[in-house]
Amino acid sequence: MLSLKKCLAFLPLLLLTSFSWSQNSEGVQGCSDTMSFSWVISQALDLHPDLMNTQAKLANFDAYDFNSKRKINPEFEYFAVGGREFTFSNPFLMSEARVWMFFQLGDKIGKRQQINQKDFELTNSLQDQMKEGVIKELFKTLVRLRQINTELEQYKNSLSVFKDILNRYTSRKYLSPEQQVEGNIARIARDHYEMRLKIIEKEQQYLILSTKEATRFACNFSNISLGELDLNFPDAKTFFPSDIQYNTALKSHEKNIQKKVAELNLENAKVIPDLKIGPMAQSYTTSGSTFVTAGVAFVLPLPILDRNIGARQLASVEISQASLKRRVHEEMLKENFEHKHQHYKKFLEVLKDKEGTDDLKSKFSSAAQLFYQGKISIGLVIELQRQILEMKNTYHQAEMSALIELLDIYELTGQLKVNKMLSLVDY
Repeated sequence: MLSLKKCLAFLPLLLLTSFSWSQNSEGVQGCSDTMSFSWVISQALDLHPDLMNTQAKLANFDAYDFNSKRKINPEFEYFAVGGREFTFSNPFLMSEARVWMFFQLGDKIGKRQQINQKDFELTNSLQDQMKEGVIKELFKTLVRLRQINTELEQYKNSLSVFKDILNRYTSRKYLSPEQQVEGNIARIARDHYEMRLKIIEKEQQYLILSTKEATRFACNFSNISLGELDLNFPDAKTFFPSDIQYNTALKSHEKNIQKKVAELNLENAKVIPDLKIGPMAQSYTTSGSTFVTAGVAFVLPLPILDRNIGARQLASVEISQASLKRRVHEEMLKENFEHKHQHYKKFLEVLKDKEGTDDLKSKFSSAAQLFYQGKISIGLVIELQRQILEMKNTYHQAEMSALIELLDIYELTGQLKVNKMLSLVDY
């Protein structure tokens, strides 16, 4: 067993560890039960698993650059032979030493650095594409959560009313046949809305879980502060086909072409042979006499039989293929833009008429009051609420469809950025 003195010695360490954990879960991350819209997106861009590999590669590109600047180590060469002369049978010893230095002609090091730089730019562009995908999917999830919040409120309000109506029937000792049927209708409506409420709550839990996964569970939040439901959709006239030139994937194709060109330049440079040069010394000893000579030696291969033709042709073919992919992708972007732009305008027309979706809660409450006053039947109240929820769901579907088209247009025109996303929501 540990003595009291040893326990007291460990106490400061335990307190420091506890304080550190507390800071990591609350102070550093700013964790709370409810996270803001912008916090979730910023955390996902920093911590999303799909972005971690490229972020690690970009963070260690200095190692790639150092590798591209590598040089060949000098070589020391030595040999010695001995024997007897045929004429006089005198013993002799001959030795030679050389130090080889290697020089990569044709600026091969610079061209490898150029390839590394283009690879860095390409990786950056590909990471931007991945960020767009993360922002796009996460934003759709967050908007759907906003919609679910209003749907839950509507269903809970309806469920409360139907439970109250059902209690009015069950509390009576005698019910007429008509009242018995109305009570059964109210019970079925209550069960139906309880079931729908559970389904929507399950969807909400799933979306919150997927959001936590996107932020790598940085905080154990239970909800997201999403503000009002309305989205600030921009006018379709603000988008032009020429904006496709800013598409991130198109830029990635361009960076890939530039990398292929840099690789061709390196293959062309390989036609120029590398120079091997250095000092040398020879020693010859016979009959008690030693002769020493010194000089310079070099080796320079002649580019006659091999001019690296195969690798150069392959690099040229890869440039042609990359250029073709870029042209095909650009044509596809133009077609997609026209398609998405037309659909976006149609959905905006649908969303313009919001009068039918305003003040739905008060309309249902008014109908419930009329029922309590005995002026309308329970069937009319249930039908009105069904129409209200159907209208709300239809509006949400149209809103989500318009949002998907807008996000696709943003992606096509290279505008799928955090500031654009936050400008769509109200705070």
